[in-house]
Amino acid sequence: MDASTDSILSVGWVAVNGFSIDLESAQHLYVDTTASVNADGAVVNHIVPEMLKDGVPLDEAMNRLFDAAKNRILIAHGAIIEASFVEEYLNHRYGLKDVPILWIDTLAIEKSMAKAVNADSSIDVRLAETRERYGLPEYNGHEALIDAIATAELFLAQQTRLFDKSYPCIGKLYRMSR
Repeated sequence: MDASTDSILSVGWVAVNGFSIDLESAQHLYVDTTASVNADGAVVNHIVPEMLKDGVPLDEAMNRLFDAAKNRILIAHGAIIEASFVEEYLNHRYGLKDVPILWIDTLAIEKSMAKAVNADSSIDVRLAETRERYGLPEYNGHEALIDAIATAELFLAQQTRLFDKSYPCIGKLYRMSR
């Protein structure tokens, strides 16, 4: 996926508050776009043009995401993808570059933990495979809200592994995300 050529087709999020996931905050939006749906992308994300017809305008979807993200750190698995699309949107729509959005990347955290155990570690860090190692349930992936919930659960599992039941050090998690 390339943020400079591909379009945002859906947005999904859920809030993590302390040690729990706030499912009442969960949102999923399809984006009404004139962009064509890439056939290869549809195989992965299962989004077809008919799903986008009842979607919301991109500005509305992003504004709702930004409202939900106020005073929060964004968590994603492979955050570089989400971050690139958010940055491209902000740059294209408002001319903003280098917006100080903090991202925690569960994929990078998993890589960091694996390297701490074995410097030559080459484990599979895809979301489903990482969740399986933590004994988390299997989900059908590549749908924005399902991936958000799956990532939130993984984040809490990683947080527990790293900090047991004590309050997590966000600075450490952020550094591990780099």
